Amino acid sequence: MFQANGLFKTDEELQRIAPDRVDKTISRWNQGRPLYGPDAWAALTEEEKKLAHPIQPGDVNWKDVNGDGIIDIYDKVYVGNRDPKWFGGLTNTISWKGLTFLARLDYALGHYQTDYAAIWIMGCMQGSFNSIAQTKDSWTPDNINAKYPKYYWADQDGKRNYERASSMFTYNASYLSFRELSLTYDFAQKWMNTAGISSLQLSVSGQNLGYLSKSKMYTPEVGGEQIASGYTLPRSIIFGVSLTF
Repeated sequence: MFQANGLFKTDEELQRIAPDRVDKTISRWNQGRPLYGPDAWAALTEEEKKLAHPIQPGDVNWKDVNGDGIIDIYDKVYVGNRDPKWFGGLTNTISWKGLTFLARLDYALGHYQTDYAAIWIMGCMQGSFNSIAQTKDSWTPDNINAKYPKYYWADQDGKRNYERASSMFTYNASYLSFRELSLTYDFAQKWMNTAGISSLQLSVSGQNLGYLSKSKMYTPEVGGEQIASGYTLPRSIIFGVSLTF
């Protein structure tokens, strides 16, 4: 993927870092117009400018890996695997004076996810969707320290700040899942005999309670290239009573 080194906050910063930069990346849907830093843009003819875009404040500062002043496929870097390297689970049962606590956890480590839904929406690539909260943290002249680039219409036809495989929306999806936690209490037999009850047990358990993960997706358990939307596993809270006469 392309490595995002933050945004160009101001004209001065852009002029200092990338005055002669040329971005030759292409869109997945069309060829895409090249992007030019301020000095390279000024050197173009008016006819050439009609087939290009200027790099401006609010655009992403892509890492020029080989230092040739050109952003192209040779500037992609290795980010990680889509599939976990390790899987595992932990189960533990602790009992004390009638109380029994059960914890069933599982984990997956070493995989990454890209949030293509956020890319599509924040790149305004269709135009008919409502936006998302992250858009409030996109670059404007009054918000130059924003986390995300300027909000353009149809980013895939323009600067491709969002519409490219980049580290900006890619997350380490390693997780620890709280698959089941339960607490059970068995009432003492001496109490039960007085009431003519053989046994009484109360329990509460939770299933699919959540994850410890850096993933921003609806679940860290899915993989693949085009992850857009879906549903996480339902969270359940179950109360139980077991009564025997």
